[in-house]
Amino acid sequence: MEAAPRRILALHLPWLESEGLDPGPLLLWGIEGPRRLVMAVDPAAARLGLRAGMALADARAMVPQATVLPHDPHRAAARLTALALHLRRFTPLVATEAPDTLLLDTTGCEALAGGEAALARQALAALEACGHAALAAMAGNAAAAAALARHAVPGEPPRILPPGTEAEALSPLPLERLRLPAEMLRRLRGLGLRRIGEVLAQPRGPLTRRFGPGLLARLDLATGAARAALRPLAPPPVFAATLAPPEPLITRAGLDAALARLLPELCHRLEAAGQGLRRLRLALRRVDGSRQEIGLGTGGPVRDPAHLARLLREKLEGVAPGFGIERLEVRALETQPLEARQSEGLADGEAAAREALERLLDRLGQRLPVWRAQPCASHWPEQAVRAVSPFAVVRTPSDWDNHQDGPWGGRPRPVWLLARPEPVEAAPDGLVWRGRPRPLRHREGPERLEAEWWGAAPERPPRDYWRVECEDGLRLWLCRSEARWFLHGLFA
Repeated sequence: MEAAPRRILALHLPWLESEGLDPGPLLLWGIEGPRRLVMAVDPAAARLGLRAGMALADARAMVPQATVLPHDPHRAAARLTALALHLRRFTPLVATEAPDTLLLDTTGCEALAGGEAALARQALAALEACGHAALAAMAGNAAAAAALARHAVPGEPPRILPPGTEAEALSPLPLERLRLPAEMLRRLRGLGLRRIGEVLAQPRGPLTRRFGPGLLARLDLATGAARAALRPLAPPPVFAATLAPPEPLITRAGLDAALARLLPELCHRLEAAGQGLRRLRLALRRVDGSRQEIGLGTGGPVRDPAHLARLLREKLEGVAPGFGIERLEVRALETQPLEARQSEGLADGEAAAREALERLLDRLGQRLPVWRAQPCASHWPEQAVRAVSPFAVVRTPSDWDNHQDGPWGGRPRPVWLLARPEPVEAAPDGLVWRGRPRPLRHREGPERLEAEWWGAAPERPPRDYWRVECEDGLRLWLCRSEARWFLHGLFA
């Protein structure tokens, strides 16, 4: 039986890098050698005459109102991979062609969608639902399909080439559609060759001597004279375990017994892959069709069933089984590499202590917010620190390397900074706070804080801070701004 001819659907995303960012006109710039170039534009910028490859200074001069952002190729590559995995609903063989093209081997899959044209329209609709505009074409090989997709006109139906007609269809296309190296394109234009058909009509020997075998190899792939294997993306591993008990579960003991089977199975799969989970989801489906989910996060990678069961113990108190739970699934939503450790008798003391601390923080995190303070390079009190994960590596600002007493010359700061400053009133012998007079014994100041030139608005009013001690021993941190007094914190 003769095999079906190979069919490749190409989906070109011309605005992939700019979609989902600030509204246009938008320029994404990068550095190539000594020059700053426009790497990508959005449709609004393209309509104003801007294009990728032009100098950034020229582009800004042409459209001064354009938003300018740095080019991030990693973001675009990650998004292209995510879209490729999303389109595996149409075919299991989906590949990417950097930086903006998806290739789907749809051989034998078109009947499931109602034909090749219908399949192409459905794929375009799936991308549009994700917020991406695309152009499509189908041919007998990836190179031809990609070239036709890059030459497609928005709004027109996808072009579907019959098998064996690739050379004829590609002939009127410009050579840029094959994405040949820039130097090769320049030399071909110097010979007066600008279209694919003009190169195909030339003798192969002189072309090989002048341009090497790469040009002819690319042409043979596009016309179907040679074949290349598509390298589809492998789907990410799924770490999950499911259980459908013979009878619906309605008691807590039944749930615990089910988890005692599911969690070891999940952890065994994680161990086989050298992974530990960071986020877990427990999904419970009731007999009435409703669904309840329980989420769980850990500070470090974990694959210990007993530890996970302990973290889930309190969350299970909120489960309402109704008439019974007929299906359970535990799934690792986020994983991280986790190296195997030695047995307990040979474990390193520091590693064992860190693991014990991680588990303690995991248990505490199920009951209350747990975080640690990250110092920030700001002298405004409310911006001097920010809350980060208790497992984050805390680094001090670079200024701390040059000052033994801190980044701002060792100036004292209160141990308790009020979340909301409280107003105080000045009195002849002290101050009035919360309606109570407080005579002062000692005061130091003022310490003036001006607006930070690197981030704050220039019109932000300055503040004068005073350290005062009341006669009852209370030590306060007072602020005077725009002729008003506030209490910002208390010293120990």
